[in-house]
Amino acid sequence: MTTKQYKPLIGAFITTKGIRRLNKQKASKKNRLLLRASRIAKVNLYYFCFRDIDMKTKTIEGTYYNEHLKKWKKASFPFPDLFYNRKRRGLENRKYHTLKRALLKSGTQFINTRDGFDKWDVHKRLSESSEIKEHIPATSLFSSKEKLKEMLNEEEGSVYLKGVNASLGNEIMRVEKTTSGTYTISTYVKQVFTKKVDNDSSLIKEIHRFFGPFLRHVIIQKRIDLFQVEGCLVDFRAEVQKKKNDSIVVSGVVARIGKPGSPITSKTSEDHYMTIEEFIKRYYSHDHNLKSQINGFLKKVYEAVEQEYGRFAELGIDIGLDQEGRLWLIECNGTSGKSAFCNAYDGRKRLRAFTRPLLYGKNVLKKARV
Repeated sequence: MTTKQYKPLIGAFITTKGIRRLNKQKASKKNRLLLRASRIAKVNLYYFCFRDIDMKTKTIEGTYYNEHLKKWKKASFPFPDLFYNRKRRGLENRKYHTLKRALLKSGTQFINTRDGFDKWDVHKRLSESSEIKEHIPATSLFSSKEKLKEMLNEEEGSVYLKGVNASLGNEIMRVEKTTSGTYTISTYVKQVFTKKVDNDSSLIKEIHRFFGPFLRHVIIQKRIDLFQVEGCLVDFRAEVQKKKNDSIVVSGVVARIGKPGSPITSKTSEDHYMTIEEFIKRYYSHDHNLKSQINGFLKKVYEAVEQEYGRFAELGIDIGLDQEGRLWLIECNGTSGKSAFCNAYDGRKRLRAFTRPLLYGKNVLKKARV
């Protein structure tokens, strides 16, 4: 990886499984895309996981693509100039926080200032925004079973329970109260699970069984009456990024059509992803302004998040569209896998979406060294 001109060194933090695949010369599509993006951005790129780090020597046994040999190879690298987290799980453990502190101490810059968000904290902060608060569903911490009953009575008998740090559609339960006083719960773990519950105490037992013994990390949220396609819920995952000149761009919006009966859409199959353009054409042709409305809303959300949490090169933002055409903020993601985006959009759009964070990161490095 020798060059005549200095190129910033970017360390992409990925899973152990991802590193094994690289060393077996079986790089994933997204890791190959990031490699192509690094060539366009003119940066040096290596991948690493926890086991590659030597905290004593401040070096990393990284995996990089050897252009001469046309192979993925291992080599020892210093800590990167720019850290790019591409891993979405295991970010709450002590090892990861130790790594971030060491990187910060060494002068490493970060693509994003945060990897993830606490849903309750985001709700509290963005509810103060005059432009966003009307687009956030009513939300409360799960402080007691009385609070759950209160919200079920207020919100037409249907709410969602969510883990505050949950991602990838995990730790989400829909609770619906029937007119007879019984309940129906719906979850998705590998498949849709629906169960009828007779009384309050049985409901609380089911909630503990799903979320664990402590519910302080759970929020109760009003159910959004989402737009549906053939009885299946629809929401949208947007990839919103910064250009190197610091302007915000919506790189793409993907409609996700859930599975029948599922309380979530993020576990849907690939053939149920479609671009916002295709969604409007097939299901929402009566409103040609929807795309511009969504893009404007997404930029406002991005600005509000940056105002509260600091600089970001990119965010994955989930939004909903209700039956009356109103937009709702569902959640923000500091580490987007871009899976829906890559399934819905063509190669050129994908490559641009992987290149923008690297170009923006280069600019962050440039400013930090002035």
